[in-house]
Amino acid sequence: MRGTIIAGYYFPLGELKAPFWSWVIKAATALRDSAALLVGDFNTGKHKIDEEFSTFISPEFIDALEAVGFSDTWRSAHSDAREYTWFSDCDNGFRLDYIWASPAVQSGVRAVWHDHSPREMGMSDHSALLADIDLPASLSSPST
Repeated sequence: MRGTIIAGYYFPLGELKAPFWSWVIKAATALRDSAALLVGDFNTGKHKIDEEFSTFISPEFIDALEAVGFSDTWRSAHSDAREYTWFSDCDNGFRLDYIWASPAVQSGVRAVWHDHSPREMGMSDHSALLADIDLPASLSSPST
């Protein structure tokens, strides 16, 4: 038996992003029946939903992660809302930071929100993403 798996990510930019995403999708597939959270700066999102325009590289992997069964906890809690966690030098906003929940964790998500104060105060170039989640005590190990 194992408890909840929390994996933190910082996704690369440019040509390394697609191979890294492929690795994450493979890992997520192995974890889909476990209590798992994939957390971090994914450096991509959905065109015209998580950004104003269509500039993201590799947005199709967001759909692939959802197809595996993981849910975007912030989007699930704020279906049509638009908030950004990072801004470019041109002041274009992007939502790059995510908490993805496996099916075993999704029902335990109570609240998910952004705290923009670290970014606004200059302590970070990203807003913080916070969540209140009741995690299951344990589930059986994934088959890998």
